[in-house]
Amino acid sequence: MNLNKSTLIQLLKEKAISPRRSLGQNFMIDPNFLRYIIKTAEVNPDDYILEIGSGTGALTGFLTEQAKQVYSVEIDERLSRLAGDLLGTRPNLEIINKDILDAGRQKLNPSVEKHLLSEVAPAGRRGRETFGAGSATGRSPSELMKIPVLKIVSNLPYASAIPIIISLLESPLPISRMFLVVQLEIAQRLTAQPGTKEYGSYTVLVQTLSGIKLLRKIPPEVFWPKPKVFSALIEITPQKQSNLSSGEYLRLKETLKLLFQHRRKMVGSAYRSFNLSRGEWFDSLTRSGISPQQRPEQISRECFIKLVKNMNHG
Repeated sequence: MNLNKSTLIQLLKEKAISPRRSLGQNFMIDPNFLRYIIKTAEVNPDDYILEIGSGTGALTGFLTEQAKQVYSVEIDERLSRLAGDLLGTRPNLEIINKDILDAGRQKLNPSVEKHLLSEVAPAGRRGRETFGAGSATGRSPSELMKIPVLKIVSNLPYASAIPIIISLLESPLPISRMFLVVQLEIAQRLTAQPGTKEYGSYTVLVQTLSGIKLLRKIPPEVFWPKPKVFSALIEITPQKQSNLSSGEYLRLKETLKLLFQHRRKMVGSAYRSFNLSRGEWFDSLTRSGISPQQRPEQISRECFIKLVKNMNHG
């Protein structure tokens, strides 16, 4: 199903559908780039695909032509209906008209997560460990290999991209890889290195939970409505951090939140935020390889993890 710009505009006009800026709705209209995404994501007949944001179904259609099963989650009932009408009945497609995030915008929608787990990890089996659960699977590697995994291929809504990515990484969904179109600024933040203006708390969290690569910049002309900024295709590979317990990970999130609220302030002055004496705080910093004169944006992910462990066991 190919919709060029003029056909798409006319179709949406006939259906009385206007893109909602609040939902970050920018539809991909370049079939060549859609094919590029499919090729780069190596979508194949064994894949179970999760797409977040069906939109008009352009990427969805390409996915169903290659994958074993596609679950496409769309918050907008108008677009959910439209994509279903345009794509027709496809045995390997399920369009789910729900928000991918819960009401607090910090976790996956429990009903969507439960449904996907029942589809890809039957009989209560789970595909990977999760910080949220904090318990071992108790299964052998051979048993784990039998569980289908999800590959995520999506053009994410700009406004919700970061909470969606973090919620996916924190979830129990058995995710192998993610290929995501996001705003270029977000891609640069998530791949940033310490000492740069893009480096922040989300950088540390995502790089703690995964390997991430910026694959390609995308010009605004690929979309309609045309955004004012460039986008990017990124690849994220979830990685289990065996050196972090669930409690330590939650403490890491809180530590990052507190410190990056004042990203330009030296961390030596932050001891009151952690209910520590100045001496206790300086000792934890020193044992973690952090100078009290450093600013949060200068501290590496590895040192943040050491700091959390030293505060727990200091």
